[in-house]
Amino acid sequence: MTTLPITSLFAAGFALALVSLSIPIFLRRVKVGVMIGQGEDGVLRNRIRAHGNFVEYVPPGLILLALAEAQGISTAAVLSAGAALALAFYYIWSAERRAWEGDRRRACFALRGDSPSNTGSSVCGGFDRSG
Repeated sequence: MTTLPITSLFAAGFALALVSLSIPIFLRRVKVGVMIGQGEDGVLRNRIRAHGNFVEYVPPGLILLALAEAQGISTAAVLSAGAALALAFYYIWSAERRAWEGDRRRACFALRGDSPSNTGSSVCGGFDRSG
């Protein structure tokens, strides 16, 4: 029986990452009262999309990583491929965070009757055009 220690390590890390993407979705669903679908909430939509992207791309990546490791590819190559997959996940996560921040900025400016070209106030966290 072939053991896949590198793939197992990455799979465990990605399992934790999946939980880290799932919890904010649950919390947002409770906050906005949308238990099925995404409703009209942009933040919930972005979080669901980030979770969906993760679920679509990480499992096939792990399967390919396991196949490469089982075939005896060098440890450095398997680690590099796993690191590339982890960086892709980080991009998905950070894109979700940027989208959430963008929704928060738009909501603050709408509430204040302001525009993103003005500097923010303490009410909206001091957002400005460059942020």
